[in-house]
Amino acid sequence: MKGKNWPILSSIAYAMLRSERGLETTIGPFRAMLLRPKLLSIVSLVLQAREIRNVRILKGKRFSLDDSSNSVAHNRNTSQTVEKFPITTRRSEILYQLANTAQPFISRRQRQLLVVGPRNTHELFIAWCHGFKWSNINAIDLFSINKKIQVMDVESMTFKDSTFDTVCMSGVFAYLTNPRTALSEINRVLRPNGIVVIRYPTAAAPVDFAPSNTLNPSQVINWAKELGMTLAYYSYEVHTNSIKTRQITSLMCLKKGVRDGPSCYESVEFSLPEL
Repeated sequence: MKGKNWPILSSIAYAMLRSERGLETTIGPFRAMLLRPKLLSIVSLVLQAREIRNVRILKGKRFSLDDSSNSVAHNRNTSQTVEKFPITTRRSEILYQLANTAQPFISRRQRQLLVVGPRNTHELFIAWCHGFKWSNINAIDLFSINKKIQVMDVESMTFKDSTFDTVCMSGVFAYLTNPRTALSEINRVLRPNGIVVIRYPTAAAPVDFAPSNTLNPSQVINWAKELGMTLAYYSYEVHTNSIKTRQITSLMCLKKGVRDGPSCYESVEFSLPEL
């Protein structure tokens, strides 16, 4: 084997053997190294290799939760997991970057994180690379191919009140039957001053597997206000999705608890580009 291959192989081995003990509160040089594009993909593929057997079992498996309203979303996401496994996309990375910016005074290693709808451990590995302690990373989805991910519906979570400092969810809102209920549940499990970072698409017309994909972000933000949450950040981008239709993808950060003094907004209405 040529010597130039050894740095990559040693990095993979180091990622598998190195424990969290001794890492700094900030990301630190080791995690920063793992965030390099090719290296992150290689290490993630090694980690996902442990899930191959469970993905094969998942193939052809259909809805397993009691609430049949989730069956379409469940079956769509299980099929996507099987078809696209393994994954190396970094679309969720911006959620953890924004979460770290929004909570600069809370140690990343102390924060309790809930990831909603990660499908597999790739997204959890990205969260770890951005400074979260592995034992403090929790995840839920409608199915699970890894013991780190609990089978649970975000619209009716079983976690106790005030459990998490940070909640991150990418793409999940579009699949929800009752997004207002889900946001209320997230607010319940957040600790005071906790945040939720949400990334989700808005399309011109609904599809059967994503009943809430026409949801205007102004509606989500106004629901948040009703729950006593405040808007900390919002941005959007227009692009073409995997089924070749144009959509607007919103990125927002909501904080639990209204700031002292007047509310930062009374009502929000966004003028989004036409699709």
